[in-house]
Amino acid sequence: MTQAAGETGAASSQVLGTASSLSRRADTPRQPVTQFLEGVRPA
Repeated sequence: MTQAAGETGAASSQVLGTASSLSRRADTPRQPVTQFLEGVRPA
């Protein structure tokens, strides 16, 4: 039982790590677009 709980905890940590990584990658393309749009608005 203890081993199964440990394996479940390890698997959930991997899922969380992967989700966090994907989230950071998804935000990366937005930054240059946001900066461009902020530069265009005042013009």
